[in-house]
Amino acid sequence: MRQPMGDVASAKPYIPCVMPCPPIDKHYIPLCSLATKASLRSMKPSYEQIKRANMFGAIPAEPLRLICSMEPLEVESSEEEEEEEEAKEVEAKEEVLWTLDESVFKDRKKRADSKDFFDTPKVVERSLGTDFERMLKEPRLAKLIAKEDAEVKSGEANVEKELDEIKTALLPLYKTIIHAFEYYCLIANNFTRTAFEMGENSYNRFCVDCKLIDKKFSTESASQVFVAVNFESDKKSAESAINEDKCLMRMEFIEVIIRAAIIKYKEDAGGDVSTAVEMLVQKNLEPNIPPEGKVNSDAFRRDRMYSKQVEEVIMKHREALEVVYEKYKHFKPVAGLAIFSIPQWIQFLKDTRMLEEHNDDFSAREAMLAFFNSRMCVVDEVKGRNRYTGSAEEARERSQH
Repeated sequence: MRQPMGDVASAKPYIPCVMPCPPIDKHYIPLCSLATKASLRSMKPSYEQIKRANMFGAIPAEPLRLICSMEPLEVESSEEEEEEEEAKEVEAKEEVLWTLDESVFKDRKKRADSKDFFDTPKVVERSLGTDFERMLKEPRLAKLIAKEDAEVKSGEANVEKELDEIKTALLPLYKTIIHAFEYYCLIANNFTRTAFEMGENSYNRFCVDCKLIDKKFSTESASQVFVAVNFESDKKSAESAINEDKCLMRMEFIEVIIRAAIIKYKEDAGGDVSTAVEMLVQKNLEPNIPPEGKVNSDAFRRDRMYSKQVEEVIMKHREALEVVYEKYKHFKPVAGLAIFSIPQWIQFLKDTRMLEEHNDDFSAREAMLAFFNSRMCVVDEVKGRNRYTGSAEEARERSQH
């Protein structure tokens, strides 16, 4: 029977009666009722087993998924390995561009006359100027120019102007002249400090090799030039004190070139001495000096010596090199002064068996070439004699040749 609409608020809600769940006395999480029932078909189950198979709350046992991955085995590194890694990291962070100014060669820039790592054009010009000044201390060259140069004889120019022209003409040829001088000094295999002066035999060899000898410049003429240039009017001068008899110094060799040019090419040059000098150097010296006599030391330094790799080798053996140098620089001191020159260099090579009579791999001439080419340009061969003939700052470079 329906109740009136006004009595809706007073009606009671309908609550269905729910059957109580069976009590759970045990909770079997790993059991699955379906799996248990399936297993009971193959055996005679007890009442308890059947009861458990229908147990409320049984959870289906799903397969356990195992996910595996390979991970590197962590091995404890040793202290040395850790230090190496740290050193590499530090080196990588602190690595800077290698420069000569911070290298093992840095002292050369302070000690060399060029104040550089190479023989600069400026130091070459200074060297020629010094040679010229010392050469003109003897009045004979000025007299010769006054007698032989056409412009001076005609009054168009004075001796000083012509000498300046000769020096200007010599500047671009100066290195070629020095190469010739030093090569014909060293081929004599003179293992003393006088190896830096050209003896008469080497001078004669120079004249033949460079094809100076002809009808104009005969063997007799060559001999007369050698004698004239070798004469020293002031026997007490600094030049005379270090110059061996019958030997040419660098400055004297330049005078030889000038005298030979006058005899050989003055007529072809129209009586101009400076032009004759140019002709002699270009026609006789440049094409005829052997290749080993024209080694470009600066090219060797730039391309093969001044590098980080060479520095690393030197630093690796620096202690041994210092010991060797200290020992041999005291061998045959000069006036009580320890110096590393030709005698010390040759003795070192003999003691280490790098230089032997029947050694075809490294000859005495090659040893002399290495020593001569390692030296940087010395402006004054008289005042700077010890540096010119070999000194401390050059010793390490010789070992690199």
